[in-house]
Amino acid sequence: QDDIMALLRATPIGKTVEVLYLRDGEPKKTQLTTISEDQTDELSTAYSNRSGRGKFGYNNNNTSRVLIPGTKMYGVRLNSLEDGEPAQRAGVKEDDIVIEFGGVPIRTEEEFLSRIRRAEPYSTVKMVVMRGEQRVEIPVNLGRTLSSASKASNSA
Repeated sequence: QDDIMALLRATPIGKTVEVLYLRDGEPKKTQLTTISEDQTDELSTAYSNRSGRGKFGYNNNNTSRVLIPGTKMYGVRLNSLEDGEPAQRAGVKEDDIVIEFGGVPIRTEEEFLSRIRRAEPYSTVKMVVMRGEQRVEIPVNLGRTLSSASKASNSA
């Protein structure tokens, strides 16, 4: 990761580069366009000034990264949900394994938490879970967590 960041810092502002990576053991590629430090600061300020973050309704300290049986793919097992919160109301169950959130593959606990925190409060996000051997799509109507509260809490 440090090597990638060093290469990106050495790339001229506005240049688009092709990035090759592995996802679930399969080679993938995407393109990144570098931006200036001022543009990064503007984006950071806009993000920080949001009125809140998405609220899913789980304890982010009580999850585990697990291999999906019969695949090379990992997901995040939800070991406990908060009663009456958005996830539970949408039909998400304890022991479901999250593999996608808002169209983005989820492979680590950190990735899942980051996607929840980035989500707009009160938006509906489609998630995909593995429930046993069954792939289940669930639309979740997120709640809202104040930005400062979500940093200090294990609830997301």
